[in-house]
Amino acid sequence: MSLALATNDRTATRARIKRGSAQARRQMRQLDAATQRQIDELYQQAAEDIRQRILAYAGSDGSVRLEVMQQLLGQVEARLQQLSLARDDFLDSALNQAAGYGVNPYTGSMDDAFLTRVADEAVNFVQKFVENDGLQLSDRIWRLDNGARERLSTAIQTSVIQGHSASSSATEFLNNGQKLPPGLASKMGMANADRIAKLTGAELLRNDGNARAHALGVFRTEINRAHGEAYMLGAEEAEGFGGHKFLLSPRHPKVDICDMHASVNRYGLGPGVYPDRQRTPWPAHPKTLSFVEIVFIDEITDEDKEGKEDRIAWLKKQAPAVQEGVLNSRKKRAALQRDILTEREITTPWNRLKKKYQRKGIDVDALQPMPVADFRDVPLSDIQQEAVQYVTEKGIETGFEHAVVYDLKTRTEYIRKTSRRKHSVSFDKYELNIFYDSRRKLEVVHNHPGSSSLSGPDLKMATAPGVSRIVAVGHDGTYYGASVLDADALRDLLDITESRVLAKLVDAARSGKVNSTQAQRIGAHITNRVLHRLGVIDYTMANDRGAFRQATQAAGEDFIETVVDEVVKELE
Repeated sequence: MSLALATNDRTATRARIKRGSAQARRQMRQLDAATQRQIDELYQQAAEDIRQRILAYAGSDGSVRLEVMQQLLGQVEARLQQLSLARDDFLDSALNQAAGYGVNPYTGSMDDAFLTRVADEAVNFVQKFVENDGLQLSDRIWRLDNGARERLSTAIQTSVIQGHSASSSATEFLNNGQKLPPGLASKMGMANADRIAKLTGAELLRNDGNARAHALGVFRTEINRAHGEAYMLGAEEAEGFGGHKFLLSPRHPKVDICDMHASVNRYGLGPGVYPDRQRTPWPAHPKTLSFVEIVFIDEITDEDKEGKEDRIAWLKKQAPAVQEGVLNSRKKRAALQRDILTEREITTPWNRLKKKYQRKGIDVDALQPMPVADFRDVPLSDIQQEAVQYVTEKGIETGFEHAVVYDLKTRTEYIRKTSRRKHSVSFDKYELNIFYDSRRKLEVVHNHPGSSSLSGPDLKMATAPGVSRIVAVGHDGTYYGASVLDADALRDLLDITESRVLAKLVDAARSGKVNSTQAQRIGAHITNRVLHRLGVIDYTMANDRGAFRQATQAAGEDFIETVVDEVVKELE
């Protein structure tokens, strides 16, 4: 075989593995959704069956009597055992299916018998793997089932015994011609079968720590683990293997430690690439939605090799919101900023670090984060600087939107508030009257926890006669501002612009150019760029960093410009 032909075959094999990897991730997302539905149905049906069994034990007065309680408990126990058997059979099937998806990308380039063995080894690994809490999968399942039995048993026994006791006491009071004490009548109803059925249903399906939620978490964690272990075992046997790339899921909900794992170039192999399974920090946490993907040695560039950095160096370059999301602690962010936090302490819980630092003589009470964002590069007056700093700091501290409203001419502050909601601040009639006073020149400053640009409702607020400018600052430090130049045109064009931008982003997400998180972060920015080009608003964006910068870099400036150009042409 000629060298050129061998090279072509190798290139084709690697392309096939990459395509198969993407397909496997899609299959896993489908399996996850199907599994979650199936588990939900199993627990819903069990709850309904238990409800019917409880009602069947009701007496003529609708209550469950003490003398039948043990029989009822036996019936509930038997139904929970049926649930466990059905769920465990389904788990075994799902684990094998997930592991199969993990080795499928290597079909045709590796021996089938070897791939079958790899899938089996991955499932065996999942079943025997010991978590940090010292529990294997079987232990976790046992604890789940035991917890469900105890909670349902306690609910039934407490209700029946207290209801029986209250009924006996009531009979004694009435026989003696006495009035029932306050509250006794309500306790008599505790043994009501319908009430008990609702209690057991809540314990199984809805209450904090319910059995269904635990089962859903175990399934998501272990099925994804089986897939990832099988995939990585196969990857390390592939010709030209260079590392495992940590991939964020398109459904990655918020910044956490996964963002660091997917971005830091720790080994000089490229952002988020790790040299082997042992050093790949996947999965980063239970119920993860992230994946890994093979990286071939010839994909690793000189730039990747030269860009090696440790995790502390990477964290220090991130926006404060990203630092806090990764470290999951304001105090740890303060320790990072003051060069106290070490790389080994990144995942250490604060309660443990606190004791360690105190032993070292560090004043942990005085350990406070530096200002969350630096807006010195944005040309703002002192009142504007104070406002953007305030809403950003309060937003990161509480997780809610905050707003400050002041007059640019008189420097009078009119409003400083939060509605304790993540995506909006509401205003009362008095405050709205301030916005509609055309004598004023108001600037409305608020924070966006997701670090996205000005939304449609933000722009509509800026059409009020007294509002001169609307400003949003992201928790990553990105600054967005807009003034409405043509209110009538904005009303006509806003919805159609948003819908056309959304359609293009959906197409881009389907083709893999962006993921859903990136699309959400840049969608409003693109819409505002279009409206700016059309002369409807005067829009500025500055201080781009953190989550916004990552999203725009991932999408590519050319992609953003192309979408803006296309939508502008469609609307002109």
